[in-house]
Amino acid sequence: MLQAADRDEGLQIEKLGCYGESREILRIHGIVGAYTHQGRLHGATEWQFEGQEIFKKAVHGMGSACEDVLKRAGLSPDDIDLVIPHQANLRIIEHVSKAIDFPMEKIFVNLDRYGNTSAASIPIALSEAVAAGRLKPGDVFCTVAFGGGYTSGAFVTRWDADPAHGARAASVDASKIVVIRPEGGAKADVVPAALRAHLDGRRR
Repeated sequence: MLQAADRDEGLQIEKLGCYGESREILRIHGIVGAYTHQGRLHGATEWQFEGQEIFKKAVHGMGSACEDVLKRAGLSPDDIDLVIPHQANLRIIEHVSKAIDFPMEKIFVNLDRYGNTSAASIPIALSEAVAAGRLKPGDVFCTVAFGGGYTSGAFVTRWDADPAHGARAASVDASKIVVIRPEGGAKADVVPAALRAHLDGRRR
């Protein structure tokens, strides 16, 4: 467990887990098919799964992970500005919404535009939430996912960046930036003119 309750920004707390005992409800029996006369195998992977049970595990895994991180962080659903879930299935997201008592209005969904983007779904949704102004510096958000191996996880984070508007970057005092000029090597002479002027100015 990672816990940083004394931090004002960034990751606050996390939860990772899995349902190892449920492996029997999703099994891969290998490849079935036949070799052609050219020696290539034509066929498909044989899967056996219990869809309804997998659905229930996903809802329970995501819901319990969210509840756990909120409890350990000392937060209530009202303290969370936005939930960004894994974008695999809209029905799963809707059921998780009910399970953790978060209205869909506080849950970011882009599944309707992209479908299931697997492990990239939360980073894509996070980027879009920031660009859309739904996640602003100081906001507290929760990400939650369920995936391969019946793994589940959730993070509570206080957003401390502002890439959409650059407000924090604009507040940086340029006079306090330390830049080390590359010495030696093939790329030593490839220094942009503006950077070279800045470095030369600092050396005077």
